[in-house]
Amino acid sequence: MKGGGRRKPRVTVEKHPLEFAPGENVDVSIMKADGRTSAFGVNYRTLVDGVWRDVIRYDTAHGRVHVHRFWRERAVEDVGDAHDADLEDAAKAAYDNVRENWRGYRKRLLRKLERGRRGGRA
Repeated sequence: MKGGGRRKPRVTVEKHPLEFAPGENVDVSIMKADGRTSAFGVNYRTLVDGVWRDVIRYDTAHGRVHVHRFWRERAVEDVGDAHDADLEDAAKAAYDNVRENWRGYRKRLLRKLERGRRGGRA
């Protein structure tokens, strides 16, 4: 290699928009460097009164695998270190979790929104 430098990795981004049911969407984004998963995002959104609302999102921003649960007060929780994790397995586990539990997550968000409408803590 010229100049003894390291070559830049070949980076690709895969986007997989999926629909569990009408108005129930999950967007999966996977960034790969030289064919290996280097970052990901799994974002489930629901349509409520004509407005798309984030329900739960797993991602690897800031070097940490973490989850945003939008029905909670403390919405962001670390799941692990993105540098130590097998990110392909982590992305699959995140998607599987959302696929298996989206109905319950949606109910939790709707309860939070309803409390907000009634003047409680949203």
